[in-house]
Amino acid sequence: MTGTVAYSQYAQSIRPPTVPAAGLPGSSVFVVFFHGPSNDQTGLDERTRHRIDYARARPCLAGCDYLFLGGHWASNRHVPNAMLRYARASGFGGDSLLADTWSHDTITNIQALVQHQQVKQWERLRLCSSPLHLVRIRYLVEQQLAVNPGLSAALESENCESGLELPLWDRWREVHHEWSAFLLYWLLPRQTVRHLMRWLRL
Repeated sequence: MTGTVAYSQYAQSIRPPTVPAAGLPGSSVFVVFFHGPSNDQTGLDERTRHRIDYARARPCLAGCDYLFLGGHWASNRHVPNAMLRYARASGFGGDSLLADTWSHDTITNIQALVQHQQVKQWERLRLCSSPLHLVRIRYLVEQQLAVNPGLSAALESENCESGLELPLWDRWREVHHEWSAFLLYWLLPRQTVRHLMRWLRL
């Protein structure tokens, strides 16, 4: 329990460092990450809906050129479509609304985002998820920027679950999920982790 509280406080206290930007002037994207499906596996859970609602309500979104939905795909559901449907019903639309439609975990979420970044050359990436998830997202984005010469952006993070009351069990489970994910990253080759995640998710 002490470790859970300590890690939660640490995750909420740090922010992604700024990386020298080389994109188009003023070009930016607000990135909302998927949390989980609804109980029937065809829609979005409360936390994912809350994140999209948070993006809609944030004044800073007005300064972003795009909204990118980072969702997971699995054979029994197509969650990116569910995110798109919910976002459109919430008032988002047009060419400024983009979605990842092939990933199956956070690693491939980031790879899909970087694919769009290579085309759009965003100057600023504003990453929106839970504080615990943002720690791992930062780690993965930094890695992707490092292995793509000439690709850089200013990184910002946004806790888009502020105001959302979650049971202690959910927080405890999330802390251990994040610890486990980092352990896999450090102990196994990245390709092995990808195959393992694909097997677990699909």
